[in-house]
Amino acid sequence: MKHNKDGVEQSTRGEFLHEEGRDPGERLLGFVPTQPDLRLSFPDFFATPGALAVAAALASGHAAAPTREPDLEQAAPGQISGVLLRPMLMRLDGTGTGELFSLERNDVVLGRGAECEIVVDNASVSEVHATIFRSDGVWRVKDLGSSNGTLLDARRLKGSQQLRDGAVICLAQGVSFVFQRISAQHEAVLRLLVEGSYQDPLTGVRSRRYVDERLCAEVAFALRHQRPLSLVVFGVDDFRQKHRKTSDAVLRQVAERIVPLLRIEDVFGRHGSDKFALVLRETESLTAGAIAERLRSAVQAPGDRLGMSAGCAVLGECKEPTTASLTALARQRLVEATARGGSRVVIE
Repeated sequence: MKHNKDGVEQSTRGEFLHEEGRDPGERLLGFVPTQPDLRLSFPDFFATPGALAVAAALASGHAAAPTREPDLEQAAPGQISGVLLRPMLMRLDGTGTGELFSLERNDVVLGRGAECEIVVDNASVSEVHATIFRSDGVWRVKDLGSSNGTLLDARRLKGSQQLRDGAVICLAQGVSFVFQRISAQHEAVLRLLVEGSYQDPLTGVRSRRYVDERLCAEVAFALRHQRPLSLVVFGVDDFRQKHRKTSDAVLRQVAERIVPLLRIEDVFGRHGSDKFALVLRETESLTAGAIAERLRSAVQAPGDRLGMSAGCAVLGECKEPTTASLTALARQRLVEATARGGSRVVIE
């Protein structure tokens, strides 16, 4: 056993924790990922209103929570005490932290290639990296000749090996999954928690955490494939001076006017108290500016006191091709737009 930063005993081999060693979120969900450095942050999940609602429902008895640790040795394959269990993978790190993947097929391939069932956009992951398959009722994992290999519970995988609940599969640094069999109800709770952690509770758009993580991934993609990437940062003009008493309503109004105009591939979310960010893959400066102006105009309806400005930046024009440099340049241009009277877009 190891201790986490709070001094609580924590398993490193996939065992279930003692009841008194779990935080409230872990007790309600019934299991936790197995390695301290890869654990999902349950306190982060329970910091959102949606997740709190789920937790409250569980605690009040409207949705039954697990009352005891399941006996995996005695249960039939795929069942615990008569409850049908679904095999799942949960991402433990990187941009997709907490994302759930149902193993609906008997053979699921993981890799960077678009043909894979689970696609991982990471340069260290091979096009076709590993497979998880069911044989004679048992789930197994096998490396498919990847360049960097596959780890199972921190050991390099040789041949195919059986997956047990809590097993951690690592494809590369920052790309790992935990295998777990869970009930449909358990899955629904987890999906609500993940969605809540990536959603801004006030406006309903993506949270800053989500935008920042996606921006990191998009920068890596753009550099690897030598493709353009733009970032637009929007700010409400005179937010604190004009809208101090109605700030929440103003931010919701901005989101409501912008969201219907977004493309499916656009990443849009909060980026500060009065700011929003838009990540535009495969988009050059002039196109990004045109998109920003269209969204800005949609927010600033005739007769409204509501005004908005935007700063656009392209990765290729940054002194250093990093997420921090791109963000700083876009924010700097937003400041310039505001200084020039607001209600405008600055692209250079």
